[in-house]
Amino acid sequence: MAYRREYFNLADMADLSKALVHHETFWMHIKDWGKVEPDVIEFLDKVIPQPLDSNTIYRNWGKIEFHILDQMWPSTAGGWGGMGGASMTSYQTVVIEAYYTVSVYWEGVLAYVVKRDDDYMDYVREHKYRLPSMDDVSKELNVVYKNLNRQ
Repeated sequence: MAYRREYFNLADMADLSKALVHHETFWMHIKDWGKVEPDVIEFLDKVIPQPLDSNTIYRNWGKIEFHILDQMWPSTAGGWGGMGGASMTSYQTVVIEAYYTVSVYWEGVLAYVVKRDDDYMDYVREHKYRLPSMDDVSKELNVVYKNLNRQ
């Protein structure tokens, strides 16, 4: 089921680094439960079986699997959708699978977060990590967050 590559170039490592820094920065807020923003608490309530204390959550979030892959898209907009040129375009995709969620990054920018559940596992098994676009992800997987600003 796992997608494997034997080599990685510098751009791959740069995208992975950006994704890991973003992932770690976001979840560092969980270590101090009293300082968690309300939108993060709402996010956690959607994803994490309750009740769990912040130490258990953070400890589990530190255990990740990641995948780096190229995805071909039918336009220069890539997986983001919207206006783009009519040219096949390859986007670097980093997938970070954490304990309860899966974060998908294109070119080092967070695209969306979905639940790591049976729907996700079935989808990647069937599609070999060819993950859905922003337009299709809500139809295919249980979305927790979508980056509508593309930043």
